[in-house]
Amino acid sequence: MDNTIENKAKFFGLYTGQKVLIRNIEDPQYNDLIVLSEFNYSGWSNPVLYLSPLSSITDEDAIEVAKIACPMLFHTYSKGHIVDRSEKDWLTVKHDRNIKSVDIDFDGYVCVCNEDLNYERNPYVFQAIRKLQELGYYVGDGTEIDYGWVKLKEQTK
Repeated sequence: MDNTIENKAKFFGLYTGQKVLIRNIEDPQYNDLIVLSEFNYSGWSNPVLYLSPLSSITDEDAIEVAKIACPMLFHTYSKGHIVDRSEKDWLTVKHDRNIKSVDIDFDGYVCVCNEDLNYERNPYVFQAIRKLQELGYYVGDGTEIDYGWVKLKEQTK
């Protein structure tokens, strides 16, 4: 993806309606978070999305994403799901009595696994990724950070 106004607008569009926009990161007068709307960032000098890294996802948000990615994981048992953070680059939402689980990779991938740890094709994973964006988590390949379109919350302290 090239660093163009059009591409920036398309990426920003993924976060429309979320309170993730800083009008001008260099000017303290304008670096408060506001809700991103489709029209409110075009005339500003350096608007930036202020997003949470996926590595900081809460257990509650991970379970909400898993409910979308794999509804079957929640049909029989609506409670008792755990979030396993034993891996470095992803977490797993699972239930001891279910053969399915959901992996949320910190690069922004959401995958459904079966009991043999094989990934399954699933029509809901794109909706689950969209939910991550709606919750204000950064889902991208890093170029948006390199371009300065995105600041991660842990990086701007």
